[in-house]
Amino acid sequence: MKNRWIAAIGMAVLTVGGMAWAGGAGGPGPTIPKLGPAPTIPGIRPTIPLPECRDPKAMGLKFAVISKDPKWPATQGKIRITGAVKNVGNAVFESDPRQASAQLLEERPGARAEMKAQQNIARLNPGQSINLNYERAWNTATEFPPKYILMIVYDPDIYIDANKKNDDCNRNNNRAELTGQTINSAWPK
Repeated sequence: MKNRWIAAIGMAVLTVGGMAWAGGAGGPGPTIPKLGPAPTIPGIRPTIPLPECRDPKAMGLKFAVISKDPKWPATQGKIRITGAVKNVGNAVFESDPRQASAQLLEERPGARAEMKAQQNIARLNPGQSINLNYERAWNTATEFPPKYILMIVYDPDIYIDANKKNDDCNRNNNRAELTGQTINSAWPK
């Protein structure tokens, strides 16, 4: 009981002392010196170096109509699906080609996704892109058209392989999709 009483008094003293220090109990509060502007050297701009970031990003998928069926030009033809992956980071992405790849998948309703194009990623400089292409016949009258998925896929142990040059600093931008409905609605009439 005596220990609890001592602890309660100690807490009260600390609380009142803290309020006085902060100016909450009529005290002046802490004194913080004002700093002037940072010194400058003519002709030199101070810079803060950015941390290295390797960021292969699935930039998106687009399609192009390559040809239209002469008999049914309003609904049928041949299209090309193109997916782009770009290093939007500020450092070179370097990997064993078997550890990182870009994959273009076609997923039909009720079925497993099927790989239509793949490219290993061994080196990707900042700002550099790679493209994956897939061509196929298209019919806008198909009731349940497929969707297309662009994914960046990594070996499961890529973050623990002692190669920091293949660590993706943003894993939240490694997938993009294009639906068949989007293709149908943009089909040229």
